[in-house]
Amino acid sequence: MTMKKTATIIEELKSLEELIIQSSRCGTCQSVCPLYKKDRKEQSVARGKIFLIEALYEGNLKKAEEIFGHLDYCLLCGRCRRECPSDVKTDEIF
Repeated sequence: MTMKKTATIIEELKSLEELIIQSSRCGTCQSVCPLYKKDRKEQSVARGKIFLIEALYEGNLKKAEEIFGHLDYCLLCGRCRRECPSDVKTDEIF
């Protein structure tokens, strides 16, 4: 992936900041995410993805390209959004 494409993606993610900061990081999404139930990896669940996105646009990741696969790893089933007490629009973010 080119640096230019990576920078473009980071800017797109940064534009979602208003949606992302709604997350209270409570972990409710873990209890309903089929991917998290399968592999038990934090980056598989909405809370982990939101953390990665924030770290990315804040410049806290040295190899940004490495997290894009984690962000794409989502069924878009909407369970996390339906159960989220903070009403984080995960389907719009992912």
